[in-house]
Amino acid sequence: MFCSISGETPKEPVVSRVSGNIYERRLIEQAINETSKDPVTQQECTLEDLVPVKVPEFVKPRPPSATSLPALLSLFQEEWDALALEQFDLRKKLSETKQELSTSLYSLDAAFRVISRLTKERDEAREALAKFSDNISSLSQSQAENPDVEMKDGNDDTKATLQTTVDETLKQLSTKRKQTKLQPAWATPEALEKLANSSPVPVLPSAEKDVNSLLIPRPGGAGVSLCLVDNRVTLVECFSNKPLKSFDSSISTCCWLDVSKIALMNFDTKMIEVYDVPSDIESISEPSFSIPVENETVMLLSAHPSGKYIVASTDTTCTLYSMKASVYSLNIPSKITALSFHPDGHIFAVGLENGEIRFFETVSGAEAAKFGPQDGSIQSLQFGENGYWLAVTAANENGISIWHLGKSKLVHMVPTDASTTTAALDVTCQLMASSDDKYLYIHSFVKASKSWNLVSKVEASLVSKLAWMEDPHKLVYSTNQGSVCLLE
Repeated sequence: MFCSISGETPKEPVVSRVSGNIYERRLIEQAINETSKDPVTQQECTLEDLVPVKVPEFVKPRPPSATSLPALLSLFQEEWDALALEQFDLRKKLSETKQELSTSLYSLDAAFRVISRLTKERDEAREALAKFSDNISSLSQSQAENPDVEMKDGNDDTKATLQTTVDETLKQLSTKRKQTKLQPAWATPEALEKLANSSPVPVLPSAEKDVNSLLIPRPGGAGVSLCLVDNRVTLVECFSNKPLKSFDSSISTCCWLDVSKIALMNFDTKMIEVYDVPSDIESISEPSFSIPVENETVMLLSAHPSGKYIVASTDTTCTLYSMKASVYSLNIPSKITALSFHPDGHIFAVGLENGEIRFFETVSGAEAAKFGPQDGSIQSLQFGENGYWLAVTAANENGISIWHLGKSKLVHMVPTDASTTTAALDVTCQLMASSDDKYLYIHSFVKASKSWNLVSKVEASLVSKLAWMEDPHKLVYSTNQGSVCLLE
């Protein structure tokens, strides 16, 4: 019994009532569904015309090749031979692939060597070109690049006194710094958490208009600070939120000479006026003495740590003054935007509009070093109390640059969301405050990883100056709206 379609023994046989032929059920059902006819006689046929055939179960017979031992051995031999040939082909293809891969790797290594050599030659050519350009520039523009030092008429006693004062101050302060031990309460996790959760407390209210403002804390970090708002100076007790003394003169800039003296650049008298600051601050009336200035457009002042000398700058000139008269003047090739003395007093730094930072020896006025240029005008400079860090903010940089004076290179770049206007390191150089137009940031230095972590980010718009107070975890700042706030 065989299927009329496949010619094989059907597994599920059926017979057609129309033609009487036997079919495999699945094949005849498929043919009827497609044509509705009997595939042999081509007569009309439906599924109801199929009648199942009842037959006993049977086992499909083996093919003749598998019915004897010699036939089975021959079959196994053929399979083994085919497997051996296939394995040989695979090994041959593997060997060819390995050779191709090895050739490709050698070619890639040779290409990398050529690229490395060409890159090295390119960098050497660029370096040689840069050195050549610098040499040409230094030869052709030496007068323009190096500031002129104009020594004022004076006797040798004045120069000797300046040398002695600078040397003694350097020795005294550097020795004191090495002997100073950090208090264990500074920059602890608990103190940082408290600082991160604090809110600003107003010390002076805001003005109704945008004004220029400057905040300078008393040396040593006491609560009394100089506040310059819209050309008017006020001595403020920050911890008690109390203005102590206001000066009616029109002041362009100011600074502390020491804990008991302040210096104000008076627009009206065209002099640097020095006032004594007694314990009863409200009793201040007249200046103790005045220093005549050579240029009335003095915009920045910075006092030597000894309190006996002061540097005043105009747009392109720096002048060192004693408490009697000028000692020397420096002509700077770019507009001066920032000014700061080193904590030891042996050098001072000048930030320029072209992004450069220049360092000058206090004794002679000779240029000691030059950093930069940075991206944009220098906004602020502050030397760290450790003696070798310099925190710098520039107009077009979203962050604070920290330079290492000993290594003469940039060692840290602390990022912020926008262009940073000002920055301040605390006395331990473990905390740093900074600000852009919208936020005030506080970062903590992690010595193990030599990196700065963000501790706090507080909304504070238009901050113009930041300063850490006597307690390292109290921060005072002024804004260009005339307000002064304390963060503790």
